[in-house]
Amino acid sequence: MHTLGRTVTPFLSMLLAWSGCGDPSLTPSTTPDPVPVPMIGTLSTYSAAVGDPVRFQGSGFITPDRGWIEVTFRGTYEHDGVSEPVNMSVEVAYESDAAAMWDRFGPYSIPFTRAGNTLGTFVGEVFATNFTYDGREQRQQAGTFHPLSFQVMPSLVITDLRASGEGASGERFESDCNFTGTRLINFVPYRMQVEAVGFEPESFTYTVSAGMMSQTGSPESEPTTIDHPASSGIDSLGEIEVFRFAEVPMGVPVYRASVSVDAIASDGRHFEQFMMVTVHQPVWVRYLGGVDLAEIMEPIPVSGCMWGDINGMNVTYSETTSDIRSITSAETYTQGWTESYTESHTETYGESGSESNSIGFSSSDERNWNWNINGQVMAGGEAGVPLVANGKVELRVGGGRDWGGSHTDTRTGEQAWTQTASYSEAVAMTDSFAETISQAISESWTVSSAHSETLAIQRFLLPNHFGVFYRQTTRLIREGEIVAMDLCGNETVVGRMILNDYTWAPDFAMDLECPPLPESGLPDAQCLIPPCEETY
Repeated sequence: MHTLGRTVTPFLSMLLAWSGCGDPSLTPSTTPDPVPVPMIGTLSTYSAAVGDPVRFQGSGFITPDRGWIEVTFRGTYEHDGVSEPVNMSVEVAYESDAAAMWDRFGPYSIPFTRAGNTLGTFVGEVFATNFTYDGREQRQQAGTFHPLSFQVMPSLVITDLRASGEGASGERFESDCNFTGTRLINFVPYRMQVEAVGFEPESFTYTVSAGMMSQTGSPESEPTTIDHPASSGIDSLGEIEVFRFAEVPMGVPVYRASVSVDAIASDGRHFEQFMMVTVHQPVWVRYLGGVDLAEIMEPIPVSGCMWGDINGMNVTYSETTSDIRSITSAETYTQGWTESYTESHTETYGESGSESNSIGFSSSDERNWNWNINGQVMAGGEAGVPLVANGKVELRVGGGRDWGGSHTDTRTGEQAWTQTASYSEAVAMTDSFAETISQAISESWTVSSAHSETLAIQRFLLPNHFGVFYRQTTRLIREGEIVAMDLCGNETVVGRMILNDYTWAPDFAMDLECPPLPESGLPDAQCLIPPCEETY
């Protein structure tokens, strides 16, 4: 904040600003606050196992409301007589002007080496950089970089996490990703591989949060514990048992889950690893934000001619469900996106010439969209878009309880659906809606929507006047993107979706005679974003 050089009245200050003249010292400065210069002076520890916290102490760390902090390690990693060059940056959390925290060193493997599973010592220097949300940055001054020798201690590391399982035809598949990361797809089986680095394990215990699917195909409502005796220093979750997560609940774009591993060494020591993941649908709608006014319809009278008599009278209009409109959600997508999407990912995620990961936007199989991996139908599901009167839309592409094959849910007529889901730490919610699926070859879904909030206005009808209530319908639109996720957790925008919704406004008009009907004060009908119901 800048202090003004002299005191003026608020009115005079505004007048000078409007006129563009006056003392320049009275005009607020538009120069942004300078970016502080960070400095790392010491570390809380100079040795750590993967997953341990490491605190950087110094000065000048930028606050989260202005930007973020990155710490850069530059030097070499010495292990087994080999020196690997290191030049990596990690984002750390702000604690205070004098401290920033790397919450989890690694966080899942040894960061200084490409293999991620070799003990050694980093030798070099470390420095900090402040970044602002408006695109500026400030690096720690050269000559003040902190010299560093940092030893990596025995650790339990996660060396792999990828989609891996059995397809509909019985053949096994495995995504060709370097590392899937923490964005998983519901119903898809995964394999997680861990390794004991620098110690001899006796057992591995995995704890998967609620949401993991049981062998019968139902989601577990409590954490699942799986014990493996150690046969070597490497172990995998998903080799013996099926490791996959249940469907994302209706109305929720994603839910959180977690996997923790506890390895007990032969000397009794415990080594732990913890991974938070998010579970997604393979295809969903992401709103682009905002609501646009598309159409203002002609005001219509909703009452007869009311007479005010010689004394006048209070008149009230209210309605709750008198106007029912269809909400239509139509999606468009680029023809051939499946081929281009598949081709662009073939080298990384599939065999040459195969259909590695695609979603068929087809209504020929009773509105069942198939999601394919390497040409095999891995999961199928309903393609309906459940909508509610407030304009929410959820694009649901998922599978049945059994892995492989396809699941078709054909809906005709009007029906009510209520779903309750509770995944412990993940989500707890209940959704209810009514929907009608239109029978059309195009990708369009229509939902019956009744006005759910009471419209009520009270007016005084003047003596010897006539009064009429009007109601005007307004069409609103929301735009979204159809997003597909491949097996490696990467997103691709494959289409766009427009959702129409409606709202209503009342009015009261008076005149000395009726008929003709008194004219409404509501705006004239307009078509702002076609297609519209009528031509105005």
